[in-house]
Amino acid sequence: MFKSTLWHCATHRPSALLGLLAALGAAACGSSEHTEVAQTDGGPEQAEVASGVNVCPLFEGSLVMPQMVRVGENASISVHAKDPDGADSRLVFAWTASSGSFDPSDKSVTSYTCAESGVQELLITARDRPGCISSLTVLVQCIGN
Repeated sequence: MFKSTLWHCATHRPSALLGLLAALGAAACGSSEHTEVAQTDGGPEQAEVASGVNVCPLFEGSLVMPQMVRVGENASISVHAKDPDGADSRLVFAWTASSGSFDPSDKSVTSYTCAESGVQELLITARDRPGCISSLTVLVQCIGN
């Protein structure tokens, strides 16, 4: 089960293309440049656009087994993320939580150990090579002994 997805871009200048991507629900980082080419043969003016847009990683799902865990015990957690404009294998992951621990804390599949009872919000971030970061919050119910 997941709670929300947030996007953060370590980037550049806004552009019309980025606005279009945002309107379509994609998070993107990057810049765009527009160069006018002068008319030489009596025809219409031409324009050339060079884009340096980076689309942020996208989380496509998560699985927590079991979703209710006793304090001191583990839940296995897996998320699936992809990089729409790069190699998925180059995504860098990082798990954090206000309590408990992860093993490992830098992979898309991890084991989470509950440290205190209550609903725990586990945050995973995925960063692509150009530095665009997406995050996903996964909920786990930790119960006392």
